Amino acid sequence: MEANPFVHHRAVANPMVLQRDEWKIRRGDAADYEGTRHLWETVHGVPRSPDSMHWLYEANPAGPCQLWVAEEMGTGRIVATRPVFPWRVRVGHREVLVAQAGDAMTHPEFRRRGVFTSLVQVVWSELRDQGVPFSFSFSNAGALSVYRKTAVGQGSRAGTHEVLWFRRLVYPLSWRLILGRTPAIGGLITGLDLPRRVFPRRRLTLPKHLSVFRVDRFDREFDDLWIRTAQQYGVLTVRDSRYLNWRFMDPPTGAFQVLGLRTQGELVGYIAFEVDAQGNGWIADLFGLPNPEIVAALLRASLGAMLEMGCATASILVATDNPFVRVIRDVGFFQRADRFPMAVHVYRDGVDAETALDARRWWAWYGDRDVERLAKHP
Repeated sequence: MEANPFVHHRAVANPMVLQRDEWKIRRGDAADYEGTRHLWETVHGVPRSPDSMHWLYEANPAGPCQLWVAEEMGTGRIVATRPVFPWRVRVGHREVLVAQAGDAMTHPEFRRRGVFTSLVQVVWSELRDQGVPFSFSFSNAGALSVYRKTAVGQGSRAGTHEVLWFRRLVYPLSWRLILGRTPAIGGLITGLDLPRRVFPRRRLTLPKHLSVFRVDRFDREFDDLWIRTAQQYGVLTVRDSRYLNWRFMDPPTGAFQVLGLRTQGELVGYIAFEVDAQGNGWIADLFGLPNPEIVAALLRASLGAMLEMGCATASILVATDNPFVRVIRDVGFFQRADRFPMAVHVYRDGVDAETALDARRWWAWYGDRDVERLAKHP
């Protein structure tokens, strides 16, 4: 792995980097997490625990986040934040430390004042100066509009590129539960749902040489899977046990459901999913040998587990350039109209940037996002 290009933010004594009449931008540190948490609650209208902040901002095995904040002059109140999270990514045949840009917020009273645009310009410039080749983000339309106008970097590829588009694919597990949300219809199909529930069990049966097991913690066996398999991919998050335990086992809101797959005793893949408050399953991550039989088996294993848990539907968000889209469709998922982008922000042109801008090289799932959950929970 390359030397860490990130500046440890605690080593910087909160320098002020930009000032306006009503606000100033400065580097943040752990002392600003409480103010950041309160800003989250103001912006999103839901509580956020200190444990959630610690998990994302400090416990990430790639290192603590770099945080920049906009502070109201006079009051010292944090009115906007732009954190970036170090992210270990394999690009081609080597590991590179890049960044995921996420969790940015602006107080409603300070929107449309150029605060977020100024934050992005400051942060992008510092990442460029630190030698970070690129970052990536799962951004909304408003943030993307700012990113497109903020080209900070070196080379012809510098700037923001919408590289991947995710589409949601859905598998109906129980028509009784789905239509039962409309009581009059649900009462009519109670009996009709039985064949539907029996039929999936038959479709979800795995070949005899494959076996499924529940994963409670990721261990050296998963490190070995990563070492054996990673070179068969182009660009992807480093999926070793340190990352996987942090991402799927240690979130403060609870662990994901994870199933492993073996063939003749050898680990060949895993799949991670969660179940939301409405009883719908959401597949977050899938990794293993890039083989259609393995991918289909992992999907069927998760669907079987969700069926046993009483889920109504299962959803997976798939990049349109994923080489196994046809396999996913053949398992029985159908496509919805939803589309969500993943952007790559290039600061230093070169081989890494060129590879990261090729959508066909990415192995990315919605579980790569910098959020604890994919879906809402009670």
